Amino acid sequence: MKKLIAIAVSFMVMNAGAAFAAPEYVIKVGSIVSETHADMLAMNKVFKPQVEKLSNGRIKVELYPNAQLGGDRELCEGVQMGTIQMALPASSALAGFDKKVQVLDLPYLFTSRKTAFEALDGILGNKLNQYLLSKGFVVLGYQENGMRHVTNSKRPIKSPADLKGLKIRTME
Repeated sequence: MKKLIAIAVSFMVMNAGAAFAAPEYVIKVGSIVSETHADMLAMNKVFKPQVEKLSNGRIKVELYPNAQLGGDRELCEGVQMGTIQMALPASSALAGFDKKVQVLDLPYLFTSRKTAFEALDGILGNKLNQYLLSKGFVVLGYQENGMRHVTNSKRPIKSPADLKGLKIRTME
């Protein structure tokens, strides 16, 4: 009988270590871009290892590129519902939840990347963050994948005046 108890206690002690080694939290990160896109490379090579290391393994980061969890709209809805903890959506997708975010899609709004990031790190970003917080989103930061572009097959566009007479498509 003592042997049986000793074996049972040994088994429980061995399995207790495995239970403590398991992560306490899982952060699911969804994106529509491929695993070779700069966003996912950064998530895989920097964000994921840092979070897992600095949390001493208590947090596990699972990356879902290639729209595995849905398009930008579905990813945002997943964040709202809590089925996804993090998403990397385009601003146009967030504008579907609060129209004020559409300001980021205006061409010629910023004169440079520097002024864009100064605005997003300042008053404009703070206001947008407040609007999105009321919709269930916590903004961790902004990134740039090219400012809003205007392209066509007729002529170069260097100022808003160059758009006169052109038919162009716009974001949904």
